[in-house]
Amino acid sequence: MHEETRVSTPGDGPSERRSDASGHADVVASPGQRGRDEERLPLSTAPFGAEVEGQDPHRARIADVSPPLSVVLLVKNESDRLGDALESVSWAEDVVVADTGSTDGTVDVARRFGARVHEIPWEGFVASRNRALGEAKNDWVLALDADERLTQELKGEVLEILEARGETLAGVEMPRLSYFLGRPIRHGTWYPDVKLRLGRRSRGFRAEGGRVHEAFAVDGEVARLSRPLIHHPYRDLSDALRKASTYARLGADDRYDKGARGSLTRLLLRPAFEFFRSYVWKAGFLDGAIGPSIAFFHAWSYFLRGAFLYERERLEKESARNADVGGSPMKFGPKVIAGAIALSLTAGFGCSNEKPGPFEKAGKKADEKADELKKEVDAAAEKTKKDLEEARKKAAETGEAIAEKAKDATEKAAEKVSEKTKQAGEAVKETARDVKEDVAKGIDKARATPTPGPRKN
Repeated sequence: MHEETRVSTPGDGPSERRSDASGHADVVASPGQRGRDEERLPLSTAPFGAEVEGQDPHRARIADVSPPLSVVLLVKNESDRLGDALESVSWAEDVVVADTGSTDGTVDVARRFGARVHEIPWEGFVASRNRALGEAKNDWVLALDADERLTQELKGEVLEILEARGETLAGVEMPRLSYFLGRPIRHGTWYPDVKLRLGRRSRGFRAEGGRVHEAFAVDGEVARLSRPLIHHPYRDLSDALRKASTYARLGADDRYDKGARGSLTRLLLRPAFEFFRSYVWKAGFLDGAIGPSIAFFHAWSYFLRGAFLYERERLEKESARNADVGGSPMKFGPKVIAGAIALSLTAGFGCSNEKPGPFEKAGKKADEKADELKKEVDAAAEKTKKDLEEARKKAAETGEAIAEKAKDATEKAAEKVSEKTKQAGEAVKETARDVKEDVAKGIDKARATPTPGPRKN
């Protein structure tokens, strides 16, 4: 007696899977062969995308993938996007969601899709990502974000390469296709954007990098797939601008810690180059009307990073100077702000990690000129500092002289007041003696005058 379960195969009509009660391996019957001698095939060879009747599609897992696969997602407040990501990997044997403090119901969404949830502290992108990878059960791990999805075609490639080369490879990379305002970006600097996302923990699969834009690495051979990973990086335009500013500041801090310093010349020249590189050199114009927007946004994000780097260097220097002479650090002056605004209206913004190509020599010359100007500015600042010190000393000397004169004048005035007070006291005493004498004389005279007797009538 057999226990039957139907399998729906897209485009081919229903197929049939049967499993022996005695424990024999599951098989799939090809369409149109039921009722006759059926060609019995292993379940793992069924077309990808088949739906198993009678099972919750969110909880269905392909348990016989060899080698088994874990999917790990690092999330925070992604309740609106996590469901689509989890559904695209619902076939995986082990799905882990590492939550770093969501408050919007993200954990509930993860559990509803059957994922194992681990709440971990936020320690930065690299440390938190590696902590999340440690929660996986299997050696092979697919690292995914809530804004990414696997297509059926990419899923097929993943399972195929794991089956064929899973014992020899250390990792697998794949292109990533990003969408902006609902449109796929297939050219410019956004594509192919190859990412290493599938790796073996036994071969050191790990996250590396700085505060932002971490990358994955493995120790060993890496293969590349052809089907892209789908990426929806921004919910809307405001989300894009917010993330660009946040990531640019973190990137600037990383570069500053590594010894990079801001250059006003590079800040003003590189945006035009980055726009040209994205829109013309990388054929961003082939994306149609959205092409200029992508090129501008690319350049703008790099401009922000360069601006934050320049600002931090300036503030550090101003803080050091003001620590000696007192005061507070200076912000960007009006000329710098005006230049940035003018630039935003003309060429877009940016600084890039990639090689500038034909603009390299011009950039170096501009940097040399900028360094000369920088030295002149530093020399002028040093002279100003010395002049200010001398002025402080002179002011201190002048203040001491004024205080001495004031002291002398005060002492003299006090002496005069004391003298006048003394003279007034003597006059009062003299007047009191005169009055006393006059009173005594009047009393003596009154005593010497005889008192008249009673009058007779």
